[in-house]
Amino acid sequence: MFLNIKKIVLPLVVNLNFTYIGKRDSVSWILSRTHTGGAIQYLCFEKIASSPSCLRMVLSTTVTKEVCYHYQLDSTIDPFGISYEDQSSLNRALKQLTHLFLSKGLEWLALMSSPDVLLERNHYEQFWIAVQAGWLDENEFPVSRSLIDDIKKIEERVVYYSREAKGVVDYNRIQEYAIIFSFVVKHYFGGKWELEKNFSLPLLVEIGQLKELKINPLAMVAKLWSKPAYPPYSLITWVERAKKQLKK
Repeated sequence: MFLNIKKIVLPLVVNLNFTYIGKRDSVSWILSRTHTGGAIQYLCFEKIASSPSCLRMVLSTTVTKEVCYHYQLDSTIDPFGISYEDQSSLNRALKQLTHLFLSKGLEWLALMSSPDVLLERNHYEQFWIAVQAGWLDENEFPVSRSLIDDIKKIEERVVYYSREAKGVVDYNRIQEYAIIFSFVVKHYFGGKWELEKNFSLPLLVEIGQLKELKINPLAMVAKLWSKPAYPPYSLITWVERAKKQLKK
């Protein structure tokens, strides 16, 4: 496999300062580079035991636990990877995945090379105090008849303030919109507050009367603040998933 990577992949990424660093195990081959700010970015090609004749791509960085698979960048590709039968088809698979990496994967790596907002214990304590004190009532955030419209309004404000802050974390603003987000979720779906036992995290639980449906609103808004352009951190995305889950 290394010879295939050397022939197909390296010529396309060497000018981006990616180098081959070796195998993590018997079925994965990794390239990496150091990004501005010190984050290490990884481009990995790997097989999985259940489909040894398929090749997939995985992206990651040293500053987040998030990973990105090829099918998250191109939903037309099988999640198991691109199948191959011989050296020729293996090279075609490598070329296809590398072009996908260049067109979409680099952008993901850049986004994931800056850390998420770090929430300390005192931020959760302040948030819990504000929740218990009834910081927000319906008159302070008049809900509309549309859940999506209300969530979109909240998300747009968080994104606006995040971009205006230009890298400065405004914890008060994050707390403010975490409470508003929680209020809207409770208004439409129902739910109750609970202080998580192990780490004392304020959670909104039993959303829509489902025991398994719960969220950490402060962490969700902090993530959105960190990476406004990252779809998995979108509050709207979560609401859409929750609606589907509640319909089952």
